[in-house]
Formats: sequence, structure tokens, C-alpha cells
Amino acid sequence: METQWSSLLKKRYFSNGQPNMRYFKSSVWLGIKIHIGTILINSLWIVGTGDRIHFWTDNWLGEPLVDLVSLDVDFHGHLKGMVSEVIVNGT
Repeated sequence: METQWSSLLKKRYFSNGQPNMRYFKSSVWLGIKIHIGTILINSLWIVGTGDRIHFWTDNWLGEPLVDLVSLDVDFHGHLKGMVSEVIVNGT
């Protein structure tokens, strides 16, 4: 379950799951930005049903799967699968 504060932070300060490093007029972002590396290293993905996680391009394994298997960047646009498509009987 997503909390209100995490939803707010993601919508305001992140883009495609990555921190947006542009300037924000915000005391909240100033406090978060200096710790973003630690936050990302110690964060986990909750996969759930996997219907909102892109199998190849999201960082649900610690690094996007396209990077782990070294796929050509030009090929990324053809990879549309979701994690939910590979979950069978909850695993």
C-alpha cells in the first residue's frame, strides 16, 4: 500500500522512478536530495501483481533488466512486457 507522503514525493520529485535533479524551490527537496543515494540503495520494490512494473526497463531487480543483459539502447522501444505477464500462480 502506498502512503500519501510517498505518493506526493514520487509525483513531485521523481520522473520514471528516478530522482529529478532539476532545481525545486522546496526545503523538503533540499533535505531529501543530499540523501537520495542512500535512499535508493536501501529501497526495495514491492512487486505485488506486477501490473505496474515494466519487465525490461524498470529497476525492479536492482538494475533494469535491459542493462543487466546489455541490450542495445535502440532495442528498448520494442520491449513492452510487464512483470505481471511472467507471474504464474503468485510466483
